[in-house]
Amino acid sequence: MSTQIIGETNDILQKSISQEPRHLNPSIPEDFQEQFLEGMILAGGINHRMQNSFKGNLSMFPQSTDTFLTHTVDMLRPHVSVIYLSYGRDIYKKLPGCHILQDLYPGCGPLGGLHTGLSVCSSDWLAVAACDMPCLSWELYMFLAEAGSKTCTKHAAIIPTLEGHPHPLAALYHKKAVPVFEDCLRRHLCSVRRALEQLPVLYIKVDDQPQLIAMLKNINTPEDYAAFLITKNT
Repeated sequence: MSTQIIGETNDILQKSISQEPRHLNPSIPEDFQEQFLEGMILAGGINHRMQNSFKGNLSMFPQSTDTFLTHTVDMLRPHVSVIYLSYGRDIYKKLPGCHILQDLYPGCGPLGGLHTGLSVCSSDWLAVAACDMPCLSWELYMFLAEAGSKTCTKHAAIIPTLEGHPHPLAALYHKKAVPVFEDCLRRHLCSVRRALEQLPVLYIKVDDQPQLIAMLKNINTPEDYAAFLITKNT
């Protein structure tokens, strides 16, 4: 089984990434500097609760060409060396400068995307964002990185929690999670939370961070999207 990367093989992609010039990123705490952080957007696919549409194509504003997907790419681009767009079986959007990934284990939801991205990335840490969280800002990843900077070598993931609920699709992941994720996928266990129970994870509460709470809101239904557009008009 090999990673499916549109337009190039895994070996070519890894070689091209390793040859890209690397610069210290002042946005990353010291313990993360040598990792040269890469980013991945879980773009997913058709969503039945959104009337069988691809959520990445939803507009940030009425009549705007800026979509959830392009907005998330623009959010990550200044801070990571490579951006991956993760899909399952079908590809719904290609964007300049982004590497397209298709899951090694298609049909397994976000866990399949996490496993594939971590298997391919050349950095130790990967910043992961879901494309249906349009309020995400790099500030969240800075908060997580700073919170975990002193103990990052001990953990396989740094994940925000709100009201006791983890938000694993807006988080930082280490490549050491790959063997556990692969074992779960081989056994057809596709729950991200169940997989995380087998890993050393640092959970960071954001309940006392008002500016971060809104970032964790995802858009699941037409009603969610209508409410989101109202907030953009106020």
